[in-house]
Amino acid sequence: MKDLYTFDLDRRRALKTYEEVRAAYAAFFDELRIPYLTAEADSGNMGGDLSHEYHFVTDAGEDNVVSCDSCDYVSNEEKATSRSVPWREHPKEKAQPWVCVTEGGKDLVIALLPTNEGGPRSPNWHALKRLVPDVVQDVADPVRTWASYEARVDELAQSSRQLYIVPDFRVDPAQIPQTRQEVFTMISFPSRGNSLPAYKSPTPHAPSVTHLTEDDSTGQPINLLSIVAGDRCSECDGGKLKVDRAVELGHTFHLGIRYSEPLDCTIGLPADDLRYKQVTNQQVPLEMGCHGIGVSRLIGAVAQILADSTGLNWPRVIAPFEAVIIAAEGFEKESRRLYNVLTNRGIDVVLDDRQHKSMVWKMHDADTVGYPVILLVTKRSWGDHHSVEVQCRRNTQYKKNHRTEEEDLGTVVAGLLDDL
Repeated sequence: MKDLYTFDLDRRRALKTYEEVRAAYAAFFDELRIPYLTAEADSGNMGGDLSHEYHFVTDAGEDNVVSCDSCDYVSNEEKATSRSVPWREHPKEKAQPWVCVTEGGKDLVIALLPTNEGGPRSPNWHALKRLVPDVVQDVADPVRTWASYEARVDELAQSSRQLYIVPDFRVDPAQIPQTRQEVFTMISFPSRGNSLPAYKSPTPHAPSVTHLTEDDSTGQPINLLSIVAGDRCSECDGGKLKVDRAVELGHTFHLGIRYSEPLDCTIGLPADDLRYKQVTNQQVPLEMGCHGIGVSRLIGAVAQILADSTGLNWPRVIAPFEAVIIAAEGFEKESRRLYNVLTNRGIDVVLDDRQHKSMVWKMHDADTVGYPVILLVTKRSWGDHHSVEVQCRRNTQYKKNHRTEEEDLGTVVAGLLDDL
């Protein structure tokens, strides 16, 4: 990772810095000619209230990025929202309960999802975790886990247990159970008779029912469905969402005072700041930002875009050298003269003068390494004309060796590199 941490006096300055970093990142990715998406992101464990991710769309990616085919809406999977029809417009089908537990099996969580023509969809775990932060996703048998905790409740001396009912806003309210008994009836556990208490009457350790009807973090009705391709965009009329696999190349966070306040990382206010002229010796926590680019991921993305069957094919800005000179035996003096000519033109060129390696081996190695421009000095090209064979795989005209006179070489190579 290439990491950057920023520190500002107040939020206004911090947000200005944040936008400057975002602009620099965009310029950087644009210069690399990487097709990328800038997505609104959930800050997650890093904290803060503002963050963006920079994604390279590829089937080999491990993340999902959601974008609209009509407007400029882009979001990562955690923060993505869709415009879905409410329960009144939804086909009248039975709500599908999705059962899970919190850490250790203490609390039972019933997520109610609407069914559709394709059957029930899985919940958006990021949305569910916002509502019940300690809910656990990867529990093979949540009912048995919860029942096991119930058997030890006296031993653990835990009396404040919850039974969370979390309905998606598209679920018909008439299908939402209100009591513990209604919940157990809806779930219909195979092992219910001998492993789960019926709770027909209150007991000291019976879980209380908590209905979650609104997402406190957004103030909106609860949307529990994972977004799939074709869902309606929440930001425009008529747009449909796409879900692409992607690799996250970079991330920017505005952290605010999440870390500086508890660490007592403060700064004295400047004496000439008129907003605080009535305050003396005022210390305020620094506003922080955290930003990073995944360098190794970036290299992998570029390689995937530009590599071909011959080998790597680096863009000019990150190539190890902009050009390589390969000379046949007996043309060492001429190749060094060409090296000096190109260097004087400001071209970052390398002369492959490795001994005991054939010219064919060097040519193959240059293709594998991925130099933007390859220059060949051979008896056939040099002869009486003093010409060089120029190759640039990303330029149609120069994809195969193109003979160029010595006096024109600097101009030709510089032009090819400018095109790249």
